[in-house]
Amino acid sequence: MTRRLVRSVAAIALAAAPTLATACGSHATGAPHGHAIHVIECDFTIHAPRRVPAGDAVLLVSNGGPSEHELLVVRWQAGLLPMSFGQTVVDERALRRSGALVAAVDAVPAHGAGRIRLRLAPGRYLLFCNMAGHYLSGMSAVVEVG
Repeated sequence: MTRRLVRSVAAIALAAAPTLATACGSHATGAPHGHAIHVIECDFTIHAPRRVPAGDAVLLVSNGGPSEHELLVVRWQAGLLPMSFGQTVVDERALRRSGALVAAVDAVPAHGAGRIRLRLAPGRYLLFCNMAGHYLSGMSAVVEVG
């Protein structure tokens, strides 16, 4: 993907951020492989719809912050996630073993974008950045799928 295209996608997502942050509803639109779910990461915040429909989806992630972020999607019950030995990141291996990890968008550069297709069953999901200290600093959002 060219830098110009990445900047254009990020600019469009950033322009939509206030609407997503205040509406907090599903910002789903028709997409060839399911509905689109727009998520915007900034330093220590994640803007995501509170509710989305179950089924096939395309998760579109825009990084509006000045540093690299990633986004993990896990089926979630209330409480903290399992932490790694160093206690600064979530233990992704434990999430995989338990079957809680649904998807991951790795290393979205500053002002960049990423996407991933996924199938969401009804339930509660936690979206979070697993860069060192980001989840513990509150960089997460809860999404209800139904």
